[in-house]
Amino acid sequence: MDLNLSPKFPRVFAEAEGVGIYYNWAASDSPVLAQAKLAAGKLIMKPGSLALPHYADCPKIGYVLEGNCGVGLTLQARTKDKKTVFMDLRKGDIMPIPKESVSWWYNHGNSDLEIVFMGDSTNAYFPGEITYFLLAGAISPFTAFSPEFIAKTYNLIENGGKSTTLTAIQFPFLEEVGLSFTRLVLEPNATPAPGYASESRMFFVAKGSGKVQIVGILGKLVLNTKVEAGQMFVVPKLFIVTISADEGGMELASIVKSAR
Repeated sequence: MDLNLSPKFPRVFAEAEGVGIYYNWAASDSPVLAQAKLAAGKLIMKPGSLALPHYADCPKIGYVLEGNCGVGLTLQARTKDKKTVFMDLRKGDIMPIPKESVSWWYNHGNSDLEIVFMGDSTNAYFPGEITYFLLAGAISPFTAFSPEFIAKTYNLIENGGKSTTLTAIQFPFLEEVGLSFTRLVLEPNATPAPGYASESRMFFVAKGSGKVQIVGILGKLVLNTKVEAGQMFVVPKLFIVTISADEGGMELASIVKSAR
């Protein structure tokens, strides 16, 4: 196997005036990244700027090269409970960031903040590169969902449905198949909040009918369709899905490619 191990500088990937620049080491420039299943990027933020909430398809470690900042991190726990932590980082600190966790960064210092991120791209969408999913801003998933979906989601219906999930924690035998199971029952016209999972999911419509919208990379709407009893659909890992029941309600069964 021929390997090009020459050191490389990153390319500008995204730039926002007055906010900062994100650089990435592209696999097209360094094929060894894809071969080694590694990925890297570098973030430079101006004083007073905020990196909006986001998550990525790679677990990674951030190393602060210059400056200091505040960071918020929401950890996707093994149980239904999520844990959010806040901390200050300064030059020389590191920050591990699991792939399924949401983070946001604020440069509260008087100088530029510079952080290099290095991660494992084994399960990334593009080998050798980190793909980010923004939860706010111009390419957030909420700009792709239809207005009626958003309106129904935040116009909460009391007792609008019930979700029951079984993982290996509650049912250890699921560890043998490496899957977890969820039963989702929606009352008429109910729409649960949009959500994503760190692994791919499969849904089977057991009863009723409704509408499904899925948002993927760069906030693009990749599916917007009606579904009915007897149909199956797949939600790729880290893609955000919203399901809205028709007047007759819905019942869905789903699996996730993780026992926990």
